[in-house]
Amino acid sequence: MNFIIVLGNSNYEIQKRRVTTAVNCFKSTYAHVIDRPEEDRSSSVGPQAMIIFSGGNNESKSMYDYAVNTLGMDKVHCLEENKSQNTHQNIEFVLKMLRTGQWFDPTFAVNYTFTICTSSFHVKRAYLIAMNLCQPYGKVTCIHTNESVSKEQHDRELMYIDAYLGQLVKSSSFR
Repeated sequence: MNFIIVLGNSNYEIQKRRVTTAVNCFKSTYAHVIDRPEEDRSSSVGPQAMIIFSGGNNESKSMYDYAVNTLGMDKVHCLEENKSQNTHQNIEFVLKMLRTGQWFDPTFAVNYTFTICTSSFHVKRAYLIAMNLCQPYGKVTCIHTNESVSKEQHDRELMYIDAYLGQLVKSSSFR
């Protein structure tokens, strides 16, 4: 099973770039299946791949709507997680939702792939968090929106990474 997790952001333009990146990745990766007649599609790809839009404060809903209504993403491959308020919660709550919805069972030796989709300035921290939370269950990869990163964004992200690593060390847990 393959999951593309699109991380939310309060800025709609950033959301659109992330969703576009995720949908393009999905369509290019699964083109051999989604180009089939509609009656064959859900059975072929349904259990194999999903895009999950993650973010509270209506972020997941606006990303989902953009993917389906503007980019033509098939609803059968889309889920929403709408409670998270930060990057750690995005990934943590998606894993919980996938377990609860029986899309994901960490007790079985299944090859799961978690692809985190975010902005270029955010990809290092998102990858670090995803490795901590998802790696025990499968492969973790990242895709990003490929825009330039300002020094201010870079420095702020390094500060967040330092804080996250500090929390991990204090908790003596890497999960």
